[in-house]
Amino acid sequence: KTVLTTNFKETLSPVFFTFDNKNVYAQSNLGRDKTAFIIFDLETGEEVEELFKHEEVDVGGLYYSKKRKVLTAASFTTAKRNRHFFDDETKQLFERLEIDLGDYEIGISSSSKNEDKFIIRTYSDRSRGSYYFFDKTTDKLEKIHDISPWLNEDDMAAMLPIKYQSRDGLTINGYLTLPVGYTMETAKDLPAVINPHGGPWARDNWGFNPEVQFLANQGYAVLQMNFRGSTGYGREFLEK
Repeated sequence: KTVLTTNFKETLSPVFFTFDNKNVYAQSNLGRDKTAFIIFDLETGEEVEELFKHEEVDVGGLYYSKKRKVLTAASFTTAKRNRHFFDDETKQLFERLEIDLGDYEIGISSSSKNEDKFIIRTYSDRSRGSYYFFDKTTDKLEKIHDISPWLNEDDMAAMLPIKYQSRDGLTINGYLTLPVGYTMETAKDLPAVINPHGGPWARDNWGFNPEVQFLANQGYAVLQMNFRGSTGYGREFLEK
């Protein structure tokens, strides 16, 4: 049967079933500007509970423990990716990984069924990152492989989160990449490339971008903006 009908401006996207198999966890902007994670009742076609939302941006991914049958975390992206933890055990795992890998973005690629061994992926704006093996029982973290070992991250340019006001007062978020050796204070009169993202259902994110790094290496400042209509900043921003 038809559970719910939406238009193209509305979102209700099931993520996975609740652990009692009765309802679904879903991403929704129904009745709100920013998408939130909710519990949705398939029988009534109504929202049961709001689990997590962020005031500035749409939510991203929702994660769970298959072994313990609990929600673990929700991700969202402001200038960089962030996590809201539902679960102390998962929060402590990431806090442990950040001791050794805190200079990079950290993601869990996979885990053992017992959830005590993990494949970890890192990356940053200046590095495509590495894969690691982490044994939670022995507290041992071991590098498996660098993604692009031929790239020296010290030669790469930093991607700086910025924001500015449009002529009609709208806040536009973006990223400015300057050639190595320049700072926001010393970067004067540089040639610049304005590099809008494609899409239209897209936004730029913080991370390694080979095109941007190439241009910065050639002496250009590179400005990427999440212009009005970019995704991730709510329905009102998208519709503008």
